[in-house]
Amino acid sequence: MAFGPMGDWTPPDNNTYEFYDTTLFPNLKKADTFSVQLNVFSVGDVEPAYFALWIDYNHNNTFDSSELVMQNSNTIKALLPALGSPVSPINKVLTVPTTAIAGITRVRLMRGSSANPYTPYDSTVSLTPCPVSATSSYGCTYDFNVNIVNNTTSATNITQTSTAIIEIYPNPASNDVYVKGEINGATINIIDEYGRTLQGNITDNHVNVSQLAPGLYFLQIANSIQVINRKLIIKR
Repeated sequence: MAFGPMGDWTPPDNNTYEFYDTTLFPNLKKADTFSVQLNVFSVGDVEPAYFALWIDYNHNNTFDSSELVMQNSNTIKALLPALGSPVSPINKVLTVPTTAIAGITRVRLMRGSSANPYTPYDSTVSLTPCPVSATSSYGCTYDFNVNIVNNTTSATNITQTSTAIIEIYPNPASNDVYVKGEINGATINIIDEYGRTLQGNITDNHVNVSQLAPGLYFLQIANSIQVINRKLIIKR
C-alpha cells in the first residue's frame, strides 16, 4: 500500500479521502501471518508525520482500539520522513486473530499530523480513525477491502481428535519425537498454535524438534485416507 496525495494547507481542502473498493488483495486466513509494506509519498515540505492502520476484524463498522494494528509507536518509532528526508518502506508482520469474522473486511490507512506538525516526535501521539479534518492539520485517509477466510489448519480445527491409534513420544519433548502406529507412509507436519506449518513432508516416524521454541504445537499426520492431529508440547 502507498500513501498518496496529502491535500493542501488551505481549509476546507486540507485533507483527502479515498475508498479503493476495486483494489484486490490476497485472501487473509484466520490465524495466519501476513506482511504489510507501506511506501511513503514524500515531498520537500513539512508533511503529516504520523500514520495508522486499522482492520475491522469484528465487522462492526467501527475501528476499535484493538484493531489499530500499525502506527508510529509500534512500528518505526519515529516521525515519517519530511522535508525531503530519505524514504524507506515500512514493514510489519501481522497475525489475523482467530476471532476475526470471515468475509469482506474494511481496512483503513491514515496519515495525519499532530496539532503542530513542526514539533519533535511524540510517542504518545495516536491518530483517531475518523478522516483528518482539523484545520490545524492535514493528511489523508484511505479505505480498502480485504477478504478474510477460515483457515482449515488453524488451531481451532487441528485440536479435533481422531479415533486412530497413534501415539507420539516423548511428550513433552525437547529434541526428538517418535510416532507409533499405522501411519502407512503418511507425511508428518508440525504446526504451531496459529496454524502455520513449521516443518513439513517428514516421511518417517521420527521428527527432530530441537530447533523449535518451547510451547504448544500440533503433529499432523496425513495420508490419502485421513488426517490425524495430536498435541505436542516442546519443553526444555
